[in-house]
Amino acid sequence: MGVGGGQPSGLGGSVTSGIISAIGRDIRLGNFDDFIQTNAPINPGNSGAPLFNMAGEVIGITTLIFSPSGPSAGIRFAVPSDLARPVIEQLLRGGRVERGWLGVSVGDVGAAPGRPPRGGAQVMGVERGSPAAPSGLRLGHVITSVDGARITNNRDLVRGISAIPPGQNVKLSLLREGRVMEITVQVGRRPGPG
Repeated sequence: MGVGGGQPSGLGGSVTSGIISAIGRDIRLGNFDDFIQTNAPINPGNSGAPLFNMAGEVIGITTLIFSPSGPSAGIRFAVPSDLARPVIEQLLRGGRVERGWLGVSVGDVGAAPGRPPRGGAQVMGVERGSPAAPSGLRLGHVITSVDGARITNNRDLVRGISAIPPGQNVKLSLLREGRVMEITVQVGRRPGPG
């Protein structure tokens, strides 16, 4: 069960309740989608309010609503607290969010007919002048882990790298022409808005 708060329509101290119907929702807003879906009402003024569990712990921050018929009648989403916490800490420390970046475009690894899908993120391109360019990453390589953390798809890779501070070295395990290899890349700063 989720409980939301905030100031809907300027009314302070409001509390609502609802059920969490799904976690890890990808609603195609970007690479960092990982929303909690709830039916707790979100009206103008509720966005940014905490979403609590029954133990009173903050589990998310109410964010948006998909609604064909008005503010609170629709599907509501919250950002999980484990994704929000590092962003909040960066903002408190330096006033801005910096996400790590390799400069590669990636896709999920396809499966051969009749075989189970393989995990990893397949390199589809490497930007000239990016941190990945001098590392040896090339089209077709499959990245399978970042500093030992398994990568199962392209979203895992984007999220994993974005959480690494720019300037820090990271060890990538990859498949290159059927061989497992490891390379080290210095993570860069993601260009544009965080």
